[in-house]
Amino acid sequence: MQNYKINRYTYNQRDNEHFDAMNKSQRFVKRTFDVIFSFIGLLLLSPLMLIFALVLLFDDGPIIFKQERIGYKGKPFNIYKFRTMHVNAEADGIPRLEQERNRHLTPFGRFLRAHHLDELPQLWNVLKGDMSFVGPRPECPAIADDYCNMIVALELRKAGNLKEAL
Repeated sequence: MQNYKINRYTYNQRDNEHFDAMNKSQRFVKRTFDVIFSFIGLLLLSPLMLIFALVLLFDDGPIIFKQERIGYKGKPFNIYKFRTMHVNAEADGIPRLEQERNRHLTPFGRFLRAHHLDELPQLWNVLKGDMSFVGPRPECPAIADDYCNMIVALELRKAGNLKEAL
């Protein structure tokens, strides 16, 4: 059985199975939980989400903000959130620190973020299977690469290969 690294995440090529601590029945229970509760959440919260969408519609710009994240088995997907910043706040493509981002927030966006309501569209990501209610946070590709590089450097340091780790 040969292991391959794809997007820096290891899985078994023959079985196309990711190595983790959950067996198939546990994964089935987790996925069933995700589908049921994300569907109920979308159903119950859709009137509130519609109100948020209408408010954002009058705020000149898209209602939904999407960003690429890295999911299970290193698979990239788009995560959805309500837009909380002005349209061209990060037009240069450089992510801002939280303090810098705060001055780019719209007044309604500040309210959404304060109460974590900007993340309600992620229920759709959970329903689609891109992410789960329980598990690690899906990170941006650059941050996921940084984590992988740090882990490799730590493994090299533990093995005594300090020159390679630096």
